Amino acid sequence: MPESYGNPEIVAVKQHVLDEVACGDGPERFDMPANRFARAAVRLALRQQAHVATHDRNDRLGAVIAAWQAVHEQTAQQDVEDDDAPGH
Repeated sequence: MPESYGNPEIVAVKQHVLDEVACGDGPERFDMPANRFARAAVRLALRQQAHVATHDRNDRLGAVIAAWQAVHEQTAQQDVEDDDAPGH
């Protein structure tokens, strides 16, 4: 449904993350988007995939996701602080 009704830029970012994780690629080469909604989509995709990995008992996928979350969950606090900036 997001593909039909969601913001195409955010849907593309989320799909890119899912593709990278599925391939087993690490987060080192991925540039976190400047758009806070896209950053939230990245974190959401990782959290959703973490649940899939747990449900499927897929340790390899879980390890890849953990590496991504270690890098990209750090920006969550920055997003909260960004919300307090003028104009938000």
